[in-house]
Amino acid sequence: MTPAAISHQIRTLEARLGALLFDRSAQGVILPEQGELLYRQTHHALLAIHRSLDVFYPEASVKILTLSTTPALAATWLIPRLGNFYRTHARV
Repeated sequence: MTPAAISHQIRTLEARLGALLFDRSAQGVILPEQGELLYRQTHHALLAIHRSLDVFYPEASVKILTLSTTPALAATWLIPRLGNFYRTHARV
């Protein structure tokens, strides 16, 4: 997804919820109280799903890869390649 598509989806979600999830300014973006609440709730829910799926992969070791990059490089080079990375390194 492009940054513009993600921004559009966020604005659509904000309109549907009737709340701003991000405070946008020239200095950047911050989470207001409602955005922080939604983040915490969805993070806990997704973490619970992740933990419940670990039952199916008890012998798999957790390997974390952390990347830092610019939004432009992520959008134009990294994100288009992530699908292939996940397919290549999927848990079997």
